[in-house]
Amino acid sequence: MLISNAGDYSSAEKDEFIEQIAHAGNQIDKSLESILNLNWARANMRKMQAKPQNTNLSEISAQLISILASLFQKKNQKITMEIDGKVMVCISDNGVGISNENQKKLFRLDEKISTPGTSNEKGTGLGLLLCKEFIGKNNGEIWVESQINQGTSLPVTKA
Repeated sequence: MLISNAGDYSSAEKDEFIEQIAHAGNQIDKSLESILNLNWARANMRKMQAKPQNTNLSEISAQLISILASLFQKKNQKITMEIDGKVMVCISDNGVGISNENQKKLFRLDEKISTPGTSNEKGTGLGLLLCKEFIGKNNGEIWVESQINQGTSLPVTKA
């Protein structure tokens, strides 16, 4: 309505609409954060059961890389895969890095850490924690390697 009839509204009315939209967006964000709070995550992560299956990792990785290539390129990230007795997939970037203090908090349920992303997107602070849970339930490992102003790597291994 606002876009198709923009000329029908004064600048003050448009500003009011924008303010209302921004407020609604903030409310949605707060609601989402409440839904995804740590108690909910803790309760639900413990209920999940892993059902590991043999898969063609090379084929799946190739598909994943082709799907995510443009996103990785935009964010100056790269993904690598090595198979040498152990399978290792590593997602890396050349960004601002993560401090040692924050690295210690990344995979902890009792510590919430969320910083703006490359495009200023906001996270819930649960993504890596959920990844660690899923990977662990499939007998894998994930950790962080990072240095300030040199970037971050997230290796994932599976024996």
